[in-house]
Amino acid sequence: MPTDLTIRQAAQAAWCCVVGTLLAAGVAVAAGERTDPAAEGLTVVHPVMHQNHLRNPGMGLIYYGTPEDPPDCADVLYFHMAWYDVEKAPGEFNFNTPRFQQALRVAEKHDRKLAIRLVTSWQNYETPIPRYLLDRGVRLFPHGQQHGSRYEHFYEPEWWHPAYIAAHKRMVKAWGAFIDGHPRVAWIDARYYGFWGEGHRYQAVEPWPDDVDLQQYCKDRIDEYIAAFKQTPIVVQTAGDNDVPYPHGTAIDYAVDRGMWMRRDGFGCCIEQDESDFIKANFPRSIVIAENAGRLTDFYAGDRIKHYFRNRLSNLDSLVDEMFEHRINYFPLGWGKEGYELLAGRRPDIITRASLRTGYRFVVTRGAWPPTVSPGDAFALKADWVNLAVGRLPFRYWPTVWLKGPDGAIVGSARVSNVDVTGWVEGARYATEFDIKLPSSVAPGTYSLWVGLADEKEHPVVALGIEGDDGQRRYRLGTVEVK
Repeated sequence: MPTDLTIRQAAQAAWCCVVGTLLAAGVAVAAGERTDPAAEGLTVVHPVMHQNHLRNPGMGLIYYGTPEDPPDCADVLYFHMAWYDVEKAPGEFNFNTPRFQQALRVAEKHDRKLAIRLVTSWQNYETPIPRYLLDRGVRLFPHGQQHGSRYEHFYEPEWWHPAYIAAHKRMVKAWGAFIDGHPRVAWIDARYYGFWGEGHRYQAVEPWPDDVDLQQYCKDRIDEYIAAFKQTPIVVQTAGDNDVPYPHGTAIDYAVDRGMWMRRDGFGCCIEQDESDFIKANFPRSIVIAENAGRLTDFYAGDRIKHYFRNRLSNLDSLVDEMFEHRINYFPLGWGKEGYELLAGRRPDIITRASLRTGYRFVVTRGAWPPTVSPGDAFALKADWVNLAVGRLPFRYWPTVWLKGPDGAIVGSARVSNVDVTGWVEGARYATEFDIKLPSSVAPGTYSLWVGLADEKEHPVVALGIEGDDGQRRYRLGTVEVK
């Protein structure tokens, strides 16, 4: 078991990775903020970095479940719903189930996001699909064996049956009409085929029919989700399937080509090389959501993780290393309470590392502007940015500066509109220049300059890894004198 000393050392090592990213980007790491008016006649500042957890859009730490009091570090609460529970009669949908209501209540109470998997294959359901489909001839097949044992009541439906296909299309359309654009939802899993809907049927007892084109089947289901979800991100599982060409055999490439995010639940013991290559090759245009393949207790013990096609000796550190090697935006805190408590109690350094390295972590490393200006003047403010984490920002926001008067009121602003921050990746320095125009009516005095990433309405959205937050995600750079 790690000692307190080794945990502190590991947490410090995570911070050293952050500092190493700065050095790799050619940034001088300053001990704190300093002002240097002599540098080319400009005021030059180096904001102070911090190690606080950042809760930002499109990234975070995942807790599997919706406990009444989720951990402070959990950004996303992940849960599933079964098709059987939301459609009791043909075309009569009720997605606002008690399970959904409880998850939404917890998320709103604690200001968290939700991620939802609506499944058509799940254990402990006598039927995971509406019963009326059974009356129309849709068969259920036993799941087969998983890890040497059988789940009770674990069936997969007859995916290729015409009645199933038609009903599934109606269900996805209704699901999108209900949840698309919900402010509490981080993403929706597009689960449409295979055990748990994960795109694989290893050890299936019923083979896929020879006269059904699996690739086209998957494309059709993907198109259904794309048609139903115009605002909320949708996610495709990137796992391969048994004896199926990868990735086009189950149309994973088709999904990513159309803007779906990538999710892999097999980190630690079951990612094949072609899957790894696919994820890495598509990182610049998609993002990666990670889930561990086995229980964290097994990884902690350093056991051999048994899987359909793996029997590899793994531990927690190799599991986490593999996730960050694939530049993940979302990190799993294990499977529910057991996994989280193991990390929090025995390896809190991993949570610290995940907090610092998951997704994106933008810092402004340098700002420069003239020390004095006059009413009606325009002046330039230059700011250098670095991403300290392994992933990227998946949404388009804009670098923005605000000018606040002596009373704290905003009297001016400027943004850089020709910069695409979704391409800001680890290990590079990004220079921005703002053209700030002072109103001619502005009174003389000392004004403060603030920086952030904002939406089209110049509302700050992204938390940065530097000190000086005004409580609304604007960060103080320094002051300018209006003469």
